[in-house]
Amino acid sequence: MLETEGALLHSTDGGLSWSVTTRGGDLRGVTPRFFSDPRDGSDPNRPLVVTGYKSGFHWTYQLGVWKKSTDSGRTWTSIPARLPAVGAMDPIGWPPPLVVVDEKRRLATIRKAPSPALLTSDDNGTTWSEMRLPEIYDLSDLSADGRGRLIAVGWTTSPLKAFGAYRTVVIQSDDSGKTWSVAMDEIGTGNCVPRIVGTPDGPMLINYGCAGSDRLYFFSADGGRTWHARRFNRYVYGAFELVTALDDKRWVAISLDGRSLVAWTSDNGGDDWRGHATGFAILPGSRHLYSRSIVTLPGGVLLAYVADGQILRSADRGESWQLIDSGLPRDGNYELWANCTDGHKLIVLGGGQGMLVRSLDGGLTWERGRLP
Repeated sequence: MLETEGALLHSTDGGLSWSVTTRGGDLRGVTPRFFSDPRDGSDPNRPLVVTGYKSGFHWTYQLGVWKKSTDSGRTWTSIPARLPAVGAMDPIGWPPPLVVVDEKRRLATIRKAPSPALLTSDDNGTTWSEMRLPEIYDLSDLSADGRGRLIAVGWTTSPLKAFGAYRTVVIQSDDSGKTWSVAMDEIGTGNCVPRIVGTPDGPMLINYGCAGSDRLYFFSADGGRTWHARRFNRYVYGAFELVTALDDKRWVAISLDGRSLVAWTSDNGGDDWRGHATGFAILPGSRHLYSRSIVTLPGGVLLAYVADGQILRSADRGESWQLIDSGLPRDGNYELWANCTDGHKLIVLGGGQGMLVRSLDGGLTWERGRLP
């Protein structure tokens, strides 16, 4: 999507060339988040939704548009959604997540401002209801297992600002978000935003992604019902900034030690970790890793976009890494997310000024494309 032009693009050749399917109108100036139901992953024409938010004063987001496609983005129809405005004091990770809650295809998302709330829809996003969640002062993330279990994380109603720390609260629901209980209420890490890794059908981890903070994270082995604080190598390396789960047991993370990139692996679902230097570093002045991502591909292949146009690739489930030349300029800002791949060997990496590259071999080689 081209935000300034309000254009939705579609490619029929694996992301090499693109055509405009929709331009202007209510899409202009919209920050997009694409969403598809993961349970329909085998369907090449699975429903795809673009949620659009227009940024306003003080990091608030007003709903711009919802559109739905049932043919992989070739054509789009508007959803007459009446979703209240959401807001965030921090722009990282927003617009907010959208999850499928249960088998009845209930949708849920979260709102930060003017008051934190859970928003749910039982009619594919046409109408929404909101619920205040217990003990939450500021919502930051939401996760679901698709069978009615939800986990939300945020700060409590009593942030300990005088001591430079907030109390992190995790709340849970087993009935599609109708009732909630507190699963954890613990001291967090400064002003860093807690993020959820994993879903409530397996091991879960909450990390803060601030390189200069204490090496604190919270771990759950039972789908978010109980949590335990962990600190890893607290005197060396940096805090987890990128984390992903290949399966219930094998997890991989990347952190910064100064400007050096450090890889971490866990073989018990994030309970214990071992770290080693990758031998690579980011350029001075690069942004924090928490605004980047790791993409998992079949066969234990991992791609991590770490900044500066650099891509780290692992072919052995995170044990070793190689730096891949994408052909993109080092001084650009690019995006790589889970919806930038078909889940097999196709990956598309794009950025500003129409810069775009794609790979057909799981990130080993790249070729230049261009957005219109």
